[in-house]
Amino acid sequence: MGQPRRTAAEPRLSKPRFLSGLQCHKRLHLETYAPALASEPDEQVRARLEMGIEVGELARGCFPGGTVVDADHLEARDALRRTAELVSNPGVPAIFEGMFEYGSTVVRVDILRRVARETWRLIEVKSSANRV
Repeated sequence: MGQPRRTAAEPRLSKPRFLSGLQCHKRLHLETYAPALASEPDEQVRARLEMGIEVGELARGCFPGGTVVDADHLEARDALRRTAELVSNPGVPAIFEGMFEYGSTVVRVDILRRVARETWRLIEVKSSANRV
């Protein structure tokens, strides 16, 4: 018997939510079940988010010929299907923002680089800023 399937209404645990939960259990609960109560990100948070996007785009430039899975988090089925197509295509050297599911666990990967026909290297992109 297989794993029970999630419904679209069930919340998923993402990396940002996981990190929120490490910081504060109440924050995780509110972000998951009452996101409308969250305050808008301030200018500093928005700047960090924009820098993260820029760093991700720069990292993609290190893997020419790679393909972006551009379905967003609301289009999980499309992202899963597209990722599977790209993994099975031996001409694809890298996949950006691929999505995988195992049971009730879903992951989104910054970069997957093909090492051999059926061997991949997972790369997590990070940005940091040193403060003085």
